Amino acid sequence: MSFKAIKKVRLYEEIVNQIKDLIIKDQLKPRQPLPPERELAEKFGVSLVSVRQALVVLETIGLIKRKRGRGIYIVSEEVDFISDVNDEAFETLFLEGALVSRNNPITEVLEVRCLIEPPIAKCAAERATEENIADMEKYLLQQEKKIEAKEPTIQEDLCFHKAIAAAVNNSVLLKIIEDIYETIWEIKEKLLITEQACINSLKGHNTILEAIKNKDGRSAYRAMLIHLKEVEVSLMPFINKNKNMYKGL
Repeated sequence: MSFKAIKKVRLYEEIVNQIKDLIIKDQLKPRQPLPPERELAEKFGVSLVSVRQALVVLETIGLIKRKRGRGIYIVSEEVDFISDVNDEAFETLFLEGALVSRNNPITEVLEVRCLIEPPIAKCAAERATEENIADMEKYLLQQEKKIEAKEPTIQEDLCFHKAIAAAVNNSVLLKIIEDIYETIWEIKEKLLITEQACINSLKGHNTILEAIKNKDGRSAYRAMLIHLKEVEVSLMPFINKNKNMYKGL
């Protein structure tokens, strides 16, 4: 396991991405302690401020937690996911974590997505054909072009997730996913999706696709979980600020 020096402007985001990638690939394991903040700053070649910002983000997402009384962060035991959607740790972290505002369409859809999409990604990694992967790559290329043109990427986002479900080759499952995404389309049309959110979404999609191409079901499962958690966290400010917007959806 090794860390790389940070070169980009948004330093804390690069730290988050590196640590997140190590967790997805099982190079940082559940309950494993992270190096102290000063050591992390030296390894990444950044300031303590950037490291602390990154740790706050990772803790908010639920990937790490602070060990009581010692000021040391460890990888959360809840990331020791198995592919069983009934896993108690999974439910605790991903269904009871940052879902602050319940009883509205967005949080209900997020719950459903967290329950079914990670196992779908795992199964897609095991079953995807070259044609399925080509479809996923096509939608990500379209998403990237839309981002460069500063245009909304809702359609490409949804098409990518549908392509993952299609790779499972189960018509009943695909119908369920299509119904869910009809609701998502209605919701996202009412939200102000920022350019940064679109960029973050594309990064998450690329990580998921890499795992599927490598036929790594466990990494695909984890990558989808983390992607959905990031979506959840990014939407919470909109949900809590505009609670009345979603009535009637």
